[in-house]
Amino acid sequence: MPPVQHASLVKETSSPDVFLVVGDEKQTKFHVRSMDDFRQLGFDWSKLQIVPDGSLDSAVRFEMGPVSPAGSRPSDVFFEPAEPGQNDANEGNNCKDPNAVVQHNVLVAGWVTEDIRWNPYNGAGFEDLSYGSVILDVQFIDRVYGPEGFSSLLDGATLPGSPGDGQVPRVTLAQDGEGITANSFSMSSPFNQQIFAGPLSLHVELNAWHTLPHTSVALRDISSGFFRFSGRGAAPAGWINLPMGATDPGGYQNDPLTTSNFQDQWFQEDPRFPSNDQGGRELGAGDYIVMWGTLYNDSPHGTDYWGQYYHGLGGYLEIHPWDWIGRAVSPRQRRAAYVTSIAVAADGTGQRTVDSDALPPFTDGVPIVSAADFAKLPDLRFTPDPTVVNDSSAETPSGIHIKVDMATAGRCFKTTYVETWAAEGLALSLSLDPPVLDCDKQVQFVVQAVDPSGEGVPGVPVMMDGNEIGKTGEQINETFKSTTTWVTEVGVDGKPRGHFEQTAPTVTLTVTSVGRKPSFMPLPLRVEGGA
Repeated sequence: MPPVQHASLVKETSSPDVFLVVGDEKQTKFHVRSMDDFRQLGFDWSKLQIVPDGSLDSAVRFEMGPVSPAGSRPSDVFFEPAEPGQNDANEGNNCKDPNAVVQHNVLVAGWVTEDIRWNPYNGAGFEDLSYGSVILDVQFIDRVYGPEGFSSLLDGATLPGSPGDGQVPRVTLAQDGEGITANSFSMSSPFNQQIFAGPLSLHVELNAWHTLPHTSVALRDISSGFFRFSGRGAAPAGWINLPMGATDPGGYQNDPLTTSNFQDQWFQEDPRFPSNDQGGRELGAGDYIVMWGTLYNDSPHGTDYWGQYYHGLGGYLEIHPWDWIGRAVSPRQRRAAYVTSIAVAADGTGQRTVDSDALPPFTDGVPIVSAADFAKLPDLRFTPDPTVVNDSSAETPSGIHIKVDMATAGRCFKTTYVETWAAEGLALSLSLDPPVLDCDKQVQFVVQAVDPSGEGVPGVPVMMDGNEIGKTGEQINETFKSTTTWVTEVGVDGKPRGHFEQTAPTVTLTVTSVGRKPSFMPLPLRVEGGA
């Protein structure tokens, strides 16, 4: 059994070192380097778990925290004032609007959805890069920021509204009476979707620093976006340059002017790799990470369905920029969620129904179907009238079926559906006791399932033709009928003759344990009787 619960703030009895421990069967411990880091992350010393010496020996150790000192981290330098003639909302100098910051020094954990993706802009160079999104580990959120969590960083935080939007009605991250939950990490309409439910995730971006201007002043105006490629002079101390050869934008190599633009992009470390494995294995889709960065309120990228109800809050949340990424061992038990929302105008314009199957958000995942593992979290911050919401969403053998409709126009709602998923493991080995069964009469038998370690796995449903006939390790009573067929043949005298033949049925039993690949077992049967 793991010595501590995922995720926990832990120190051993005789050691001064404090660790953030994540994982379940295999754990990773991230060393909190200093009291300054401890305080910046909002950690509470009274919530520190003390364990006996040696309890953390099996966990893989890494340092946690940005490589750059405070003052020259991405979250420090990419919210500075814009160049003269530009404003913060226009992102001059490739900076973000500081008024749209929810909170700096936010820790989240989850699963990366894409390999690294560079964002070139019309030959001017790279504006930024991303890994798509991070599907959030809801258990991590609950353990760190929930009512019993060990960080108070997000207590009292609000959604400030889209960049450059000015004064907007502020909505708190916490819901009254609930505190910080999974709902706190998505806005009214996650990624502006109105047709289907999507995984609860945060978009992830990292700005590039440019030392030289990439375009003329005449080309930089509010409508173009070239103002993001202003030269800022020398990058912060210790930052590195990644030229075009390292990033390969494609399509610009034959133009000397634009080629030079792709030689000038500076980062505090090589973003192709996680901070705790620089030069090792590149960060990519499916990796489980812990991320430290700025939680940012971005604007809608497309139609703003929610502006009519929550002006400036129709966009989405992201970590932009990040200051540190640590790759960790992914937990097998994965608490992740789906979010859905609807905003219908008073005249009835807009979609009123969501009817969608939410399948495992992981390529190697299966759902754990249990009432204790499924939760609906209505978000009352964005659901002013819950009485008009008809929600019949429920678990299914393959995940969650989300079905919600609005009874009245001129209303809106948002709900997060939390499920525990499991990483798919090796198939179980199956055996039959007794190994051969008779046909055409009721027989008693037991299907035994054994995991790769040799341990028996009882209580797993045994399926035949899509129907459950019993469970592994338990006696099953069943009748298997043979088929009788008249076989015609020609005798030596040339006259037709025939006989009856009995054929045993072809039966395949299937079992699927939570966190295991399906196992199939042909069932050998003995034929009774004869011609």
